[in-house]
Amino acid sequence: MSTLFTIGYEKRTQEHFFSALENAGITVVVDVRQYPHSRRQGFSKTALRANLLSRGIAYYHFPQLGSPPHLRAKLRQTHDYASFFAEFEEYMYTQDTTLQELASLVKNETCCLLCYEKDPEYCHRKLIASRIQTLDSNGLKVYHL
Repeated sequence: MSTLFTIGYEKRTQEHFFSALENAGITVVVDVRQYPHSRRQGFSKTALRANLLSRGIAYYHFPQLGSPPHLRAKLRQTHDYASFFAEFEEYMYTQDTTLQELASLVKNETCCLLCYEKDPEYCHRKLIASRIQTLDSNGLKVYHL
């Protein structure tokens, strides 16, 4: 039985973030931000990848699994998470190839989905993890770090 982890770096220090990954035995971080830029030092794509690689953790970026800009803009205006999640679920149906690629990676590695939001209940990564569980159909467990 495989395990898929997720993590948000909001309000985490780099030390706490990397410790959480290492303690969970993560071998691959999968960045599911559409645009992997951050105002937080060390969490933009280039610096993050370098820090992960120095710790023996691979980095993959799946921009296709980021929430599209129009959905994020609508969420900022309405704060309607139920609507946002419903629309993101529909969007994921257009990303079958990418989701299959991610599901394959999850079968072979200890993966962690990365986004900004600390609480997975307010982040699209919980929907991606759920879809991977469905594709896996072998009892994949999901843990949020």
